[in-house]
Amino acid sequence: MPRLVLLALVLACARPDHIEIDPRAPRLSRKGESVHLHAKLMDRAGPLEVDLVEALQIDPGTLELAQSAEPVKIKVVALGLDGHPLRDRKVHLVPADPRVARVDPEGRVWPVAPGDAVVRANIDDKEGEVAVHVRAH
Repeated sequence: MPRLVLLALVLACARPDHIEIDPRAPRLSRKGESVHLHAKLMDRAGPLEVDLVEALQIDPGTLELAQSAEPVKIKVVALGLDGHPLRDRKVHLVPADPRVARVDPEGRVWPVAPGDAVVRANIDDKEGEVAVHVRAH
């Protein structure tokens, strides 16, 4: 029996009406043959809009903190293709070296010990970095 591989991007849609595939009329003629299809979930109005993250806006881009300083909140905004903010995206902040700086659940960077580190910001498949320098008192 031929294998059929369907690659679909399933989008949140209140009332999907149909699925369009490309190529429109795939044909398999030999056992073991496969075809890759691209699919779009459609509603009655036509093509659905896809808000993919194109870039991250990170503020501040660098941090210099004294070891005894208060934490600083990093603001990360996902930007769509049109440059407008996509506010429904979850930000993940991860310190590369938690011995120098750590990040709390509110997105604040806490200095831990003198040194240099990076905090990575991820939203969907986009990544950015904040360079962090912690100096002794």
